Amino acid sequence: RFGTDPKPEITMVTVILANNLGFIAGPMICNILINMGYTSPFFLPLVM
Repeated sequence: RFGTDPKPEITMVTVILANNLGFIAGPMICNILINMGYTSPFFLPLVM
């Protein structure tokens, strides 16, 4: 499931980042992820 549809997992990560960084940085990260189509490999090292 993790390899077939990564969007739900990344969405959960985005929610966690939004909770940790606050209401200002959260939507910014959401917008960046949406603009990059949830496929940017640069977010994976930041999450790990």
